[in-house]
Amino acid sequence: MKNKRVNNAPIQKEYNGKDKENNHKKWSHPAFCASMELELREDRDSLIFEDEYNLNTKPNEIDLMIIKANNDTKVKSSLGAIFRKHNIFEFKNFRDSLDRRAYHRTMGYVHLYIAYADEDVFLEDITVSFVREGFPRKLMSYFKSNGFEISDYENGIYHIKKSGHVDMQIIVTGRLGNSYVWINKITNKLKPQDVFQMEDEYAKLDNEIDLVNAESVMDMSISLNKDKEFVKEMIGMGALRDLLREKAIEELKDKSSDLRREILKDELNDKPSDLWREIVKEELKDKSSDLRREIVKEELKDKSSDLWREIVKEELKDKSSDLRREIVKDELNNKSSDLLKEIAKEEVDKKTNDLNKQLKDKDEQLKTEQKEIIKLRKEIEELKKLAGNKIAML
Repeated sequence: MKNKRVNNAPIQKEYNGKDKENNHKKWSHPAFCASMELELREDRDSLIFEDEYNLNTKPNEIDLMIIKANNDTKVKSSLGAIFRKHNIFEFKNFRDSLDRRAYHRTMGYVHLYIAYADEDVFLEDITVSFVREGFPRKLMSYFKSNGFEISDYENGIYHIKKSGHVDMQIIVTGRLGNSYVWINKITNKLKPQDVFQMEDEYAKLDNEIDLVNAESVMDMSISLNKDKEFVKEMIGMGALRDLLREKAIEELKDKSSDLRREILKDELNDKPSDLWREIVKEELKDKSSDLRREIVKEELKDKSSDLWREIVKEELKDKSSDLRREIVKDELNNKSSDLLKEIAKEEVDKKTNDLNKQLKDKDEQLKTEQKEIIKLRKEIEELKKLAGNKIAML
């Protein structure tokens, strides 16, 4: 089932002035919803994500509602271990407090959700998840003093249960392990290694929804940490997502360089290789690295086949001349002309067949390498378009 997104507004890049406190919650929630969808993407087909779920009238909104399309589906991520049919998420960023009032307000949302649901929903069909960077000590103490059972399900994930009450969990993003990449990056305590981790994971994504969600989280992380020196440097270089494009370009450069070296090495020996090296050298001189890669790539594609054919042709001509000289020499030495011609013909035929076979093998090799180059060109063009779109979004 295709995941459903409701009221997924674009990320606001900055917040300043008097409205800072009023706006930061709304501003940060799309990134939180995006991070949850990324963390649970393995089960995307069986989950419905509804951002800022509206409880009949404003301003009563649930930050994130995740509905299991099939109640029997078991969610792979530990974040969804307690999931039932309807799963309510209340997100608190580093500026918000998670206390007793927040708990009771969320319980009010639970009952409003039951009251306004289009189908019969019961308490046992619902779970509540509170998400916050810091550990809510006062709220945990309140739960303990009121008979709730609290268990450490995993680092940063606490399950809270009580008979007759909806199952709950508190996700402390600041305590989650390294297996979580996105949900714990909505913080003003970002470190360089966090950025590198996001970059590495971003490069692995191949789903458009995942890429958009990842960019939302990365944009938020940058905005929350824009005063840090390493973030300023990355912004100044345009490096956060450009690093991904540069990696792809470097891979293309390496492959093109390997191919160029293979073409220019021993097989070409003292023949047109010297001229080819001079042409490549002159055309590469004083040009940018991007232009250089394009020139080498295009010339490898257009000229390699012709170059190989010229090489073989020259070799055939040289071999034939040598054989003709041998025939004349033997004839001058009173050898049988007919026998010499037959021998020469067999040798020429043999050499020709060998060289034709070499030509065929080289043509096959070049076709394979050209297909790889075309594939890489398509990948880099897609990365360029994607990077351009994302830069435009910034």
